[in-house]
Amino acid sequence: MTADLAPFREVLSGIFFVAMGMLLNPAFAFENWVPVTVVLAIILVGKTAITTAAVSGFGYPLPVALQVGINLAQIGEFSFLIALLGVQNGLITQDFYQVAIAASVVSMIVAPVATRLSSSIASAAARATDGLVPPWARVTRTVEPEPEPIAPDEGHIVILGYGTVGRTLGRSW
Repeated sequence: MTADLAPFREVLSGIFFVAMGMLLNPAFAFENWVPVTVVLAIILVGKTAITTAAVSGFGYPLPVALQVGINLAQIGEFSFLIALLGVQNGLITQDFYQVAIAASVVSMIVAPVATRLSSSIASAAARATDGLVPPWARVTRTVEPEPEPIAPDEGHIVILGYGTVGRTLGRSW
């Protein structure tokens, strides 16, 4: 079933990005490049900082947390709906809506490049800070290993892979 839906997913993804391109007013974006750049910087730096702090809070070292933060920095599709609702309810102006759309589209364009560079940036941060672990992440945890399950000597099967077919086989046996 997953294979049957994959082409449909690709078509919907294409429609989404075409629709986003239709929302973008390039002339407005170029005329107002300063506010677009400021909003883009707030999105990218703010989301990276918040996500990095959250991941560090779970005890991961700074390079790992920073890489996760960079990879999740772009704005999501749901933001377009929120911005549209903001315009419809008079919470934001049409100009700010256009700035937000332009910054969102640029963040989606930058996302693949940032993802590709995130490992290098995280490694550079680790070298620059000697692998600094923030104070909030210096929580020591002791994890006890789970005991190995004991399999019966006979009358059992091994299912390699637990995708759709593996789950079905596991339930039926």
